[in-house]
Amino acid sequence: MLIVVIIDVPSVRFRCNHHGIRDADGWGHPPHQFRAAVIGGLLSGIATSPWMRAALRYGAIALAVLLFLLSLRRSGERAGRLAERLETMEKANDVQRRMLEVAARRPRDHHELAERLRDGSF
Repeated sequence: MLIVVIIDVPSVRFRCNHHGIRDADGWGHPPHQFRAAVIGGLLSGIATSPWMRAALRYGAIALAVLLFLLSLRRSGERAGRLAERLETMEKANDVQRRMLEVAARRPRDHHELAERLRDGSF
């Protein structure tokens, strides 16, 4: 079964089947040249229409705003994670500081412990 598609691009006529792409004279062209010609034709058609230029302009602005808002969201999430990490570290440091203060006030040996127990200052 042979399927042939004929595509008209300004100044060149291509025939495409499952064997490859050929122009009207039968010379083969690599697919990337064909794609470039089609994309170029579409873009030149879009660029000549004032309505399409305005739509592209507004679309580019909307895309830029959307990307900006997404980057703000990511940076906000990152700042929230950093704030939570800082809070956790502050709690851990406070607990460690209190443990060191208590360890500094402990009795040095069993004689000092017995003395503190007799005085009631333990």
